[in-house]
Amino acid sequence: MANQPKSMHQIKQLLEHLHRGSSISKIARMMYMSRNTVKGYRAQFCATGMVYSDLLGCSEAELIAMIKQAPPLLPDQQEKRLKGITPLLSYFQSELLKKGVTKQLLWQEYLKDFPDGYRIVFPKIQTIGLVNNFD
Repeated sequence: MANQPKSMHQIKQLLEHLHRGSSISKIARMMYMSRNTVKGYRAQFCATGMVYSDLLGCSEAELIAMIKQAPPLLPDQQEKRLKGITPLLSYFQSELLKKGVTKQLLWQEYLKDFPDGYRIVFPKIQTIGLVNNFD
């Protein structure tokens, strides 16, 4: 089932396969996970700075602490972020008409002003239907 956290048993198995050097595709097939799930856990393990053999020796509590993900945003937090970007939409549109201005530049400018804002601004804006012709 999509978007469900994996059990500690599955995470340990995944670690064992990574330690043995199995490919991501092979691990995904054997464990009935998507390749992106395997890549995500591998990235979290690599971010710890520890080798797989050391991670295998960690307790469950330590592993959970290392791979804990941020909780989803509450509706009021989502509304706050949306209110922060909505007034900027007309500014973004006018800036994009200028030569040399890109979505990437505007996104970086937005993140300076709103560090807790959307991490992928423009695809989200188009998805929620606030802007029609943003290219």
